[in-house]
Amino acid sequence: MFDVKLVTTIIFKSAVDFSTLDEAQKAWKQVLTSRRFLIVLDDIWNDEYGVWNQLHQPFQHDGKGSRMIITTRNEEIARMMNNWRT
Repeated sequence: MFDVKLVTTIIFKSAVDFSTLDEAQKAWKQVLTSRRFLIVLDDIWNDEYGVWNQLHQPFQHDGKGSRMIITTRNEEIARMMNNWRT
């Protein structure tokens, strides 16, 4: 099962450890606001759109030019992610 809190925390873990998803996402939002970034999520198999929306929350206030690259071998997931923009 895909764990949004775990993925969000692992990405940011080098700086801080969080006890809740909300804490992790607030910290990401603060760090990324008005900054450019590149996030690569490779070989994605989870097709639960709601979970991906949760993961996407802190990245919605990015600087111009930011990108998130997502790779998958599942055509349904690729179509779903096509509508999921930063």
